[in-house]
Amino acid sequence: MSISAKDIIRIKEDMKSKKNNFDEYAQQAAKFCLPSKAKITVKKGEGEKVDTDLYDSTGIDSAQILAAGLQTYLTSPYSQWFQIGFKKREHQENKELQEWAVQTGEFVYDALNSSNFNRNMAEFYRDLAVLPGATLYKEKDPLEYFRFLTIPFDEVLIMQNSRGIIDTVYRTFEYNVYEAYDRWKEKAGSEIAELWSKNKYQDKFDFVHAVAPRYERRAGSKLAKDMPFYSCFVLENKKTKIEEGGYKRNPYYIGRWGKITGETWGYTPAMISLPDMLMLNKMDETTVIAAEMAVAPPWMFPDEDFMRPMNMSAGGVNYRTGGPLDRGNMPYPMVSQSNFPIATEMIDRRKQSIEKKFFVNLFMINYGEKDKTAYEIAQQAQRHMLILGAVIGDVIKEVLEPVLIDVMQDLYEAQQLPEVPVEGLSFEDILFNYVSPLAIAQKAAKAQNTNAFLSIVMQMATIVPSALQKIDWDYAIDDLAKTQSVSPKILVDADKLKGIREAEAKQKQDANQVLMAQAAGDAMKKVGEGGQAMMPKPEVKK
Repeated sequence: MSISAKDIIRIKEDMKSKKNNFDEYAQQAAKFCLPSKAKITVKKGEGEKVDTDLYDSTGIDSAQILAAGLQTYLTSPYSQWFQIGFKKREHQENKELQEWAVQTGEFVYDALNSSNFNRNMAEFYRDLAVLPGATLYKEKDPLEYFRFLTIPFDEVLIMQNSRGIIDTVYRTFEYNVYEAYDRWKEKAGSEIAELWSKNKYQDKFDFVHAVAPRYERRAGSKLAKDMPFYSCFVLENKKTKIEEGGYKRNPYYIGRWGKITGETWGYTPAMISLPDMLMLNKMDETTVIAAEMAVAPPWMFPDEDFMRPMNMSAGGVNYRTGGPLDRGNMPYPMVSQSNFPIATEMIDRRKQSIEKKFFVNLFMINYGEKDKTAYEIAQQAQRHMLILGAVIGDVIKEVLEPVLIDVMQDLYEAQQLPEVPVEGLSFEDILFNYVSPLAIAQKAAKAQNTNAFLSIVMQMATIVPSALQKIDWDYAIDDLAKTQSVSPKILVDADKLKGIREAEAKQKQDANQVLMAQAAGDAMKKVGEGGQAMMPKPEVKK
């Protein structure tokens, strides 16, 4: 039995009450890093101006750099960032299947690039760096195979199962009459249909989309009501269901920067930097006032002694009564003894602290360093990328891996993938190798250990040549290729390699036989010449 619309709304309210603390945190972080999204606890209209008390943009710039760096180094739109591999060794050694994997990977990558995936990932990474959670949603599109949507943080409510995996997502959102009728037609409800008929398109309604595991279903059934995940759209003010169905996998992909055990949402660089950003904003405000006072100071006008209250604003005028001023009766500016150098130094330190928390130095590589080569700088950048190891691993596991699997399934169902050359191959037999710079950097430690070990063995071989016989060089090359995510096209498969080596061995054997035959011929020739030399010479008659 499916859950009722009233129960969905009740569960939504319970989940929302547990998220309030993170909403407040997210509002503050967004104010200093994503002002356009600072409408989580404070409602703002589209295009509304940012808060007038925001004086510093270090958080905004740092969040942009971190988001752009993640997209460039993890899911680049300009180079393929993943490869399709196989779990079973028999599949890994099948050359025909390897070629299919390369073609399929290229097709999936092209399909992602032709969709709105990259545009939404740019927004996703900004949310990931600033807000407690970033959410990507995928749905089938009537005009294309699929489309993506980055869901605002204030719309998403989540629950984890006993293994810490997010399996329940409730989304609360608004549709105007035009959007609701365009999607559901008359199923959107009589009120929306009536407004549509009257051309009143901008009235808005609240909806809830509930996605949760379906525990009671018929295994093996392909009907929507028997899918592993339950899906239901509810018109909140009427407490009625308008669409009910299911998914094979959860269509909401939730990314969290740094999660603490026992808590649902994560803590981001923006949230960690919040004290620094609050202080820096106040320091910038004070410095602006001091600079304004220095450029346009308040003026002192003679009128006996000074009259209170004093006007200390830039360009302000103050009066006094009593005797004449020291400088005579002429007005003069009231100049404060501000220490701008120390203020600037303190501000720079705060900015550097914020940029460090956002890993700005990791992505802003300085190739102009005179004491290092470009290769050394690139190696240094790769080592710095190891710092993001835990975050990258979570993003791959919770977002990128599910996205690739779902996209492959959509393309397979649409018969858009190359035909599989091996019978019985399933999606469970496939694994993805990530070849982006950030992903490869996480594997670099293993490759460095292998390279260091082989270098030592090579040095030992100069003294004991037989030491090289201890190494299985074929396996070492395959292992390094796997660690570095090298394309399978570069390596020769086992059968072809065996044929090459057998041909080389036969060619060498034939060459040895020719040399032996030549040596034997030369020896016989020498023996013949020696015999002739020992024979008595015939006497010459005079």
